[in-house]
Amino acid sequence: AISPILLNGKKPRLLLIEDNVEMSDYLVQSLSKNYQCTKAYDGLEALKIMESESFDLITCDVMMPNMDGFSLREQVMQNDSLRRIPFIMLTARAMEEDKLKGLRLGVDDYLTKPFNLNELKARIHNLLSNKSARDKFQEQDTLEEQPLTLGEQMVHKAKDVVLQRLDDPELKVEDLARELQLSTRHLSRMMNKHV
Repeated sequence: AISPILLNGKKPRLLLIEDNVEMSDYLVQSLSKNYQCTKAYDGLEALKIMESESFDLITCDVMMPNMDGFSLREQVMQNDSLRRIPFIMLTARAMEEDKLKGLRLGVDDYLTKPFNLNELKARIHNLLSNKSARDKFQEQDTLEEQPLTLGEQMVHKAKDVVLQRLDDPELKVEDLARELQLSTRHLSRMMNKHV
């Protein structure tokens, strides 16, 4: 069995878009043990829900009233905050051109009904694992890109000065302060705060 994924200590949130009530209930019943599930019965309802709630993964039927799965996917792709959410299409239509259309629209996965529930669970799990790893990587990137505060810049500069004059037994705090254009008191305060 696949061990459940937690994102930020919580069950991942799934938006299940399916116009067939029995199928929708079946998906919620099958997935709610490991995921927080929200239902939508067509693309328009799904878009409305996405305005106020955030999700970690979307499963979507293709053939639905009001707005089909392809149109919904196009709308999602135009929205920067939604386009990175993993998207699985579930369809009764096994036509090759449908599959290609879905893939061209950046759908992450495609399952034909009737599908194997364990396969769906495995695909959801894999997409969420990948998303989690990607998010962690981007978070680290963002942390590294954050500009240094003035104090942190000064500490780096002080470190460089000390490393350059490592062999100088005459190096005193006053010399370091002069190099950094600070008073010795200010230098001392800054070092206590940032080191």
